[in-house]
Amino acid sequence: WRPWRPTISSLTAQPGALHCARLAARPAQFSLDGGNVERGAQVFNTHPVAQCTRCHLPNNQAGGAGPNLAQIASTLNQRDLLESLIVPSARLAPGYGITSITTKTGEVITGVIIAETARAVDIEITKGHKKSIATADITNRSKPLSLMPPMGHILQPRELRDVLAYVQTLRASAVK
Repeated sequence: WRPWRPTISSLTAQPGALHCARLAARPAQFSLDGGNVERGAQVFNTHPVAQCTRCHLPNNQAGGAGPNLAQIASTLNQRDLLESLIVPSARLAPGYGITSITTKTGEVITGVIIAETARAVDIEITKGHKKSIATADITNRSKPLSLMPPMGHILQPRELRDVLAYVQTLRASAVK
């Protein structure tokens, strides 16, 4: 028996992409228990395809393409952590995730939302290049998407269970 693993197209197909992704997470619920923290740290730090440390910097360092995970287990419970690994776009940390905005003139601006008020949305298009768009000029805005690939497509079930065990150790009290 092998659990059903959806294709990337089934996870991103419209409508109901998030629903499909959540259905895909169900077979992985066995991943909630039994992981090995040391193996999980090794997978997190050295897996040649997942490459977690390319975006998530260790030891509370700033500047990664992904959010700092130093205290993630103090913020998210076990199920939410698993969902974040399998369906990264389901819940995004503030300041992460790519959004596309279409203006009244037809211009499409894609980047990361860095600030938002009732009057304007500030979006970082590239590192250091920001643009402010008046809310009244926005005709369409996409839901933010994570740059992180779904780990259920990359990691074996045991590796996923081990990484989950590892990230559950990343708590405020464990940070030096």
